[in-house]
Amino acid sequence: TSQMRLLEKVQYQDQSIERLLRARANGRLAHGLIFQGPEGVGKKLTARAWAQELLCEQATPEGEKACAFGTCRSGQWVVNGTHPDLHLVHKGLIKYTPEGRNRQALSLSIEVVRQFLIEPAGRAPTSGRCAVYIVEDAHELMPAAQNALLKTLEEPATDTYIILITARPQRLLETIRSRCQSVHFNRLPDAFIQEQLQQEKLSDAEGHFWAGFADGRLGVALSQAALGVYGFKQELLERLAQLRDETALETAGWLVEAAKAIAKQLSEKDETLSAASATRQAYALQLDLLEYITRLAVMALTGRLAEGTDQAASISQIAQRYGVLGLAQSTRWIQKTRDGLAGNGNPTLLLESLLLQYGKHEAVMATASY
Repeated sequence: TSQMRLLEKVQYQDQSIERLLRARANGRLAHGLIFQGPEGVGKKLTARAWAQELLCEQATPEGEKACAFGTCRSGQWVVNGTHPDLHLVHKGLIKYTPEGRNRQALSLSIEVVRQFLIEPAGRAPTSGRCAVYIVEDAHELMPAAQNALLKTLEEPATDTYIILITARPQRLLETIRSRCQSVHFNRLPDAFIQEQLQQEKLSDAEGHFWAGFADGRLGVALSQAALGVYGFKQELLERLAQLRDETALETAGWLVEAAKAIAKQLSEKDETLSAASATRQAYALQLDLLEYITRLAVMALTGRLAEGTDQAASISQIAQRYGVLGLAQSTRWIQKTRDGLAGNGNPTLLLESLLLQYGKHEAVMATASY
């Protein structure tokens, strides 16, 4: 049913919600909030739920009489995404600004913040109650945009609330962090994530893999499962198990082509994503998978690989080939490749370098002890 109190849908974030409720009851709720924690653990859902609480037509200032199931007109509007005083601010809005119609959304620009947050925050709420602004991926706010936002945070209207959602709070300026109340979100239990993945009709092996890969981040598990890249993961693992110096360049080329296909899927699922951002995300996913395969190999070496793990024989083959020191070294190679990609290095050359180092496993064992 669409009649619901969204706060009751938030799972395993009791401390975060309790802190918000307590601050509101005591009259100490800040007008600027930072919801921080790993990706995919419920920050955005909680932000919408909290907006529903603030916008509820029946609530007292202390929140004591909020309608139990979000059944008031305002609560329904929040659920349906049609409330005139609930504003979602994200980098994709750049195409609706006069300055950004032909620009790709690489970050949260000052134009977006001015047009969709600062200017409307200076006007009275349409409903006459309050206005809530939810800034998605707030760590992507450009420094100029953060500085422009400072005055609104320093002198907020009594009827304006700004929620910054971020998995990387360290990228926010200290001046922003000091003017907001931080609410921390935790990783979710693996059992809960596997239970949610079962509803996606995945095989047990695939559900188990994505639950482990996500490491307590349900949103990450669901998004990777929805991409349909489990077959890619299986081939990647087999190629890594059989990798030799003479096959490294061919495997690097395969990864580059696979990244293009993954980027295309990402762009189709999110039209606000620029081609450059989709490509970056595709390579990041490949490196994340390589890193997780390395972790599985370490678990195999130490006897902690779960019984029934898919491709266990190939994982053990990787583990025996590289050993603990070689696997530790491979983690450093992966990070070096990440750094190179972040610096706009050539993906083909970086992946060739990475896989050549994997292929020369004798050199790995000889140099891993430094």
